[in-house]
Amino acid sequence: MQLTLKQARDAAGIARAWSEIVETRRIFRGLIQSDPSIMMGKPVVAGTRITVELILEKLAAGETVEQILEAHPRLKREAIQAA
Repeated sequence: MQLTLKQARDAAGIARAWSEIVETRRIFRGLIQSDPSIMMGKPVVAGTRITVELILEKLAAGETVEQILEAHPRLKREAIQAA
């Protein structure tokens, strides 16, 4: 079966997107953890009790990354991005 030019471009785009996802997961691995004994198993920033849910709620409410970092000095920008 021969691929059309459009199909080949679509396949290349999918491969690129998948590669970006894999790279992002590699970068953020270890920044978020889930443990049943911490915050009832909710995903948290590793080494803290700051939940991913809290970070997302703050971002959804319009807080900037800088405001979140000021309010939670133990957080790193990468952890907010990972959330």
